[in-house]
Amino acid sequence: MWIELAKLESYENAKLILNRARQNLPLEHSIWIHAAMLEESEQKGMQNVEMVLKRAVKVLQKNGQAIKRDVWLDAAMDCEMNGNVMTGQAIVRITLEIGVELEDQIRTFLDDAENCENKNRYETTRAILLLLVENFKNDENAWLKKINFEMRMVKLYLNF
Repeated sequence: MWIELAKLESYENAKLILNRARQNLPLEHSIWIHAAMLEESEQKGMQNVEMVLKRAVKVLQKNGQAIKRDVWLDAAMDCEMNGNVMTGQAIVRITLEIGVELEDQIRTFLDDAENCENKNRYETTRAILLLLVENFKNDENAWLKKINFEMRMVKLYLNF
C-alpha cells in the first residue's frame, strides 16, 4: 500500500511516504528498494542510491533480519527489468558478497552471473562481473569471463 501510494506522488511526498513506511515496517526490504529507485528516478546519482541501500542492510542486520542474497539478487534483476538499472547495480555491489566466504566468491559470482545472463538480465550480469574483477583484480579467469561477456553483448547489440 505504501509503495503504491508513493508511486502516485511527487518526489518530496513520495520520499515522506516511504520514510514513514520504513518507520512502520523497517524490516520490509522492498520499501528500502523502492526508496532507492525513487532516488534513481530523480537522478540523484549512484551515491544516493547506494546510501539508501547501505542503510537498509545496516538496519535489517541490526534488527536480526537475515540478508538473503538470492532475494536481493532477484530484486536487482527486477529493478533492471523495470528500468531501474542503477538500483539493480547498487544492490549487487552492496549485497552480493554477504554470506559468501572469500574462497567461494569467484565460483559463486560466476554462477550468479551465468544465471542472470540466462534470464537476459544483462545489466545485472555486468554488475556482478564488474564486482568480480574489482574484488579479484589478478584473477585471469575472472577477467576472461568479463571480457567474453562484453564481447557477447557487442555481438547481441550489433545484430539488432
